[in-house]
Amino acid sequence: MGESEENTPKKIPGAWNEVWINTNFETKNNCYHISNYGRIRSTSKATGNERLIKGAYCNKQVLLNVIQPDGTRGVCSVRKFVAEHFCECPSEQHIRVVNLDQDFTNNKWVNLKWLTLEEWYEWNQQSDSYKEGREKLKDIYKLNPTKVKLIKKRLQSGKVKPKTIAKQFKVSLSTVNRIMNGKRWAEVELDEDKEEGKNNK
Repeated sequence: MGESEENTPKKIPGAWNEVWINTNFETKNNCYHISNYGRIRSTSKATGNERLIKGAYCNKQVLLNVIQPDGTRGVCSVRKFVAEHFCECPSEQHIRVVNLDQDFTNNKWVNLKWLTLEEWYEWNQQSDSYKEGREKLKDIYKLNPTKVKLIKKRLQSGKVKPKTIAKQFKVSLSTVNRIMNGKRWAEVELDEDKEEGKNNK
């Protein structure tokens, strides 16, 4: 009895209404499946044991990245795989897949939607990551070398806190910190000689 239990392959418990599909990607030792929940399962060819794997994260999506027996690398987008097998695609023009909640790790079939290229561009412009990027650009556009010099002078004096400077120039605190650390506007330098001349008068 104990010996038969030891030889029984370990299986991954399924979720309600979960369906698994073979990915056609295999390695020498394992084969892989993806479910409509966006979960990735690796199955040992030798023992039949199953285990869940996270996949790789790249360009805001989850990828199944395996090396096949012939040595070539196979890559599968989990988001697109789930959409192709479990989500209705309205037309051939619908070529992009998005996560409705903007969480690229949530690849359940109910969280995915096919978009046309035009709809995808509009979606990106409304996404949180796009808006964050726009806010960073706004900070850059608000500044010029003259303003940056003023910021550096106030930082150098040590009399004004970075948070206060950020409010004064209507930029983010992270922008002020990057200026202070030389990660942004490093090419703008203070004229130390002129400053010393003023102080000596």
